[in-house]
Amino acid sequence: MTRFVGRVLAQLVSVPIFCLVSVLLSTNAVAKPSQLEVVIQSFEGASSYRYFVLPVPNFTISREHGFELSQAGRVLDFSANAHLMWPQANTSRYYRGVLFKVTGLNAGELTIRWAKNLTKPSGIIAIEEPLLVEAEFTDEWLNMALYSPVIYNANNIDWGWFDNAYWRYASYSADEVLIGELSKPKDPAKKTTLPSNSAAPWLYDRPYTFYQLYFKTADRRWKTTAHQQAQFFISQLDKNGDFALKGSADLKYMLSAGLLIDYLFYPHQSTKLVIEEIAAKGLSWPARYSSNLGFWTERHLSVALGLALNHWELDGSEQAYKRLELLLAGIRDNLWVSMPGRGGCLKHSLKSHSAKNSKEQVCSPWMSALVAEQLWRYFWMTKDQQAAELIVDFAEMLLHQGVYKVDSKGKTLYIPDYLVFFKESIFQDRNSWTERQHACDVAGMVYKAVYLKREGGQDEFLLELLAQELLNTCNGTMDKKGKTAASKPAWGLKPLRKFNWWFASNGSLTWMLQQ
Repeated sequence: MTRFVGRVLAQLVSVPIFCLVSVLLSTNAVAKPSQLEVVIQSFEGASSYRYFVLPVPNFTISREHGFELSQAGRVLDFSANAHLMWPQANTSRYYRGVLFKVTGLNAGELTIRWAKNLTKPSGIIAIEEPLLVEAEFTDEWLNMALYSPVIYNANNIDWGWFDNAYWRYASYSADEVLIGELSKPKDPAKKTTLPSNSAAPWLYDRPYTFYQLYFKTADRRWKTTAHQQAQFFISQLDKNGDFALKGSADLKYMLSAGLLIDYLFYPHQSTKLVIEEIAAKGLSWPARYSSNLGFWTERHLSVALGLALNHWELDGSEQAYKRLELLLAGIRDNLWVSMPGRGGCLKHSLKSHSAKNSKEQVCSPWMSALVAEQLWRYFWMTKDQQAAELIVDFAEMLLHQGVYKVDSKGKTLYIPDYLVFFKESIFQDRNSWTERQHACDVAGMVYKAVYLKREGGQDEFLLELLAQELLNTCNGTMDKKGKTAASKPAWGLKPLRKFNWWFASNGSLTWMLQQ
């Protein structure tokens, strides 16, 4: 992991009622930081105490450490609750989110120090959100506080186009007025598809996609947007806990990673209960594929795996961990491998993807990428090598099956198959115009495998060539070039869910490209 170096002052912005906290990291080139210098802006309203949440990167502050808060030479009284811990097998040793309730907080500089002999968080604190201090952290701190490291540099000559696109598509996706103006259907009798009236824009976890951009950029705009989206999602859950905009029970919409991050920053018990209720729905998904199942896709598996991960992150329970182990064992047991060294995938019935009454077997590269993202999260929390090997297996299969080439405007593009067939089939219908829309997420999966093989001292040369070609296809599909595009702060896209499938599983892509 990158070490935090130097003291960096975050930009301070005044906001009525809320006081803003800007964190400076104090460290040296050898040790991890053990102190934060916090600058508090003036705030409105009289109260003897204020709250703020400290998000903590994994493996940074252990539960053996306590805290001290001081301001203008005086030590402040506080109570604290570690409402989230980073989970580990059989234990939880490191803080992930700490809620502070501070007495006598004034405008000015606040120092947060941690050491083993200081006051440890204990008990539960009921937060009063109007008194919550919005903390503005440096990007160096936030870049390490999600799962794998993330970065943002839209000006990078090689891969800045990806971060630039992330920001501009987010600007469009967050603006319902703009969406309404640019997405009016030709038939006036039809309604405009908006996140507030349609289910599809929420696929692939809309709140998480915005929160991830906040961790990349440290721009509070995206945190505010993500919080609004998370709360709206919760408001749309019906009495059965299903997503009301969908109109029926559907596991694909039971997405709680964004809600978990919302709970990190806004630790309401009501949000925690929703995450637990959604996690229970994931238990209905079978841990192992069987030809007797009427319906099964890698996309649903990725949701079930994500729900188990989120539940484990929420409470670190043995029950949640056992569910994770069952799902991971199911992936390993069902992995189809044509021959050693050629990777593998989760082979299953074509009927799960279409109404075609066929017994043919398929697997999906882009749906495998959704599974790989959950395995990637799990790997960074646990360093589990079997999870890493599965990611590599999914990617290496594409060296032999699942990618084809087309000529486009004098260039050769590598396109991932929507579905991989294992023998000649009348049902295989390649459409390079639609299938290239998944080049970005599949490229991200292959780059994960490249990183893991490189870290393991293995030869990743062919995989990296494939990843570069897929990223070139992604570039041509996602990036908008020219002066007109450069002058627009928001780029429109259809369908709206594409924002989530392009970016939610690719938060660490530009960090990997920088390595």
